[in-house]
Amino acid sequence: GQGAAPIHRGLRLDNSMCGKGRQIYRAVVGELAEDDQRWLDECGFEIGEDDDLYPHNGNLQMVVSHGEKLGFPPERIFHRIAERANQSSASAISTYAYFDELGKIRPGRTIWFDTFGSGLKWWFIPYRVPYR
Repeated sequence: GQGAAPIHRGLRLDNSMCGKGRQIYRAVVGELAEDDQRWLDECGFEIGEDDDLYPHNGNLQMVVSHGEKLGFPPERIFHRIAERANQSSASAISTYAYFDELGKIRPGRTIWFDTFGSGLKWWFIPYRVPYR
């Protein structure tokens, strides 16, 4: 499989990932969400009701389904899929930068970046927005 994560076992993807949408969707919404939740539990982290999710901007249904499985309501899941399409894992940071320029990022808020890229390597990390 790809990488070292349990979700990669038996998953064979070429570098283009073309034609693998269903496999990727199932992995992200299923096993990846479960791995994220397991990590949260092991570290003692909790997602707060005012926390925001800045995910990989892949597929809207996938992004919302994945976020909801982690406990984020749809209105707390920020993306720019319609404007920017899939920028791979860079999309979470570019979306954050966009909303920050608009003045919509509140200091003290916890933002969760949840991205995956080539070969389904991923990271899920909280970021506390500093006070300026």
